[in-house]
Amino acid sequence: MKNIIESNEKRVDAIKDKMEEAGLKVKATYTDEVAALGQKNRDLKKTLKEYKNLGQSKWEEIKKNFKQDMGEIGKTMKNLFKANH
Repeated sequence: MKNIIESNEKRVDAIKDKMEEAGLKVKATYTDEVAALGQKNRDLKKTLKEYKNLGQSKWEEIKKNFKQDMGEIGKTMKNLFKANH
């Protein structure tokens, strides 16, 4: 899971770079979405760090939510990359 989060961080950075190159219109359109993606990724990272404090019973719930969140983040990133090509 940690590798997925790190990969997403790199992808968010790449989207930010592409936004800068694409100009103000693209930047204005996607700034909020990219910021939300970055925050969601940071939240997932925090959850993974803290899961030990939550106990083993919460682990299955965390994994389920993680997979769902990663799916949503992946779709959004894929759509942003398509829009910026």
